[in-house]
Amino acid sequence: MGKGRYCDGCRYVVTMWEQHDQAQALARELVAEQDAVLLVVDVEPGALPTVQAVAVVAVHDGQALYTALAGEYGTAERGAVLDQLDALLADRRVVREPTLMGPASRYPDALLRLPGQPIQLGPDPLHPRATRSTADPAVAGIWSAWFGWTDSPGSTIPSVPRDGQPVPWTRSLDVVADGRSMAGVLHRIADGTEPVWGRAVWRTRQVDDGRFGG
Repeated sequence: MGKGRYCDGCRYVVTMWEQHDQAQALARELVAEQDAVLLVVDVEPGALPTVQAVAVVAVHDGQALYTALAGEYGTAERGAVLDQLDALLADRRVVREPTLMGPASRYPDALLRLPGQPIQLGPDPLHPRATRSTADPAVAGIWSAWFGWTDSPGSTIPSVPRDGQPVPWTRSLDVVADGRSMAGVLHRIADGTEPVWGRAVWRTRQVDDGRFGG
């Protein structure tokens, strides 16, 4: 606005819009990248699926590249799964599933620890691709930035809704189906057909240059 002034309302709308726009750009990158995959891990006791399992699903076409029972912690079966994940995920772009959606958390590094142990920060020296990395994007983060819901008025931090709003991916007994469901979300964000929140600020506010019509 000149003279060092700014429009706070406009800045808020533009900040939210930019995150929405960046979410689509990231989704487009992931959908176009042949090697990008979703890693779906269920090893938490008491989680909805009764059989603990892992799956690796291609973002590009939803193909299941690997699925297996996780096996018990410390067994040869679990070790074989970890070795396979190390080999398969090396040099791939890995997308994490939503970690807190559903009856229990799903963290990739739960493969490496006994139930109840704290999650260790940083890569595991023996199985780096079985651990959670802050460099890996998460479906929930991409979708929430696209969707535009925040937990308080004026917040610029998009969140997964906690007001009963449904999320567009599944959490089921079938980890491959869940991976394909999340890949579908990324595809819909990439092509602009995934719905956004009806009260997303760029839909309900008008700024002076007319780019964001309510």
